[in-house]
Amino acid sequence: GFTVTKPDAAFYLWIDVAPVLKKLSMKSGADLATMLMEKHQVVVVPGDEFGGTTSIRISFACSRASIDKAVERI
Repeated sequence: GFTVTKPDAAFYLWIDVAPVLKKLSMKSGADLATMLMEKHQVVVVPGDEFGGTTSIRISFACSRASIDKAVERI
């Protein structure tokens, strides 16, 4: 249910989470980011800060094990 924009050079994923927001009755990426942090201890950056209210940004500048753990939690 995600649309991911492949990064050209950076270590961030830009993800359109609009379908997920609708399913969870949330209004913005900030709402989803808060929920992920509070319930799953996964930190993402709301897209609101970058002009995308239905998006989140995820950094993958960490170990593969950390990424795998975050995906499992989500």
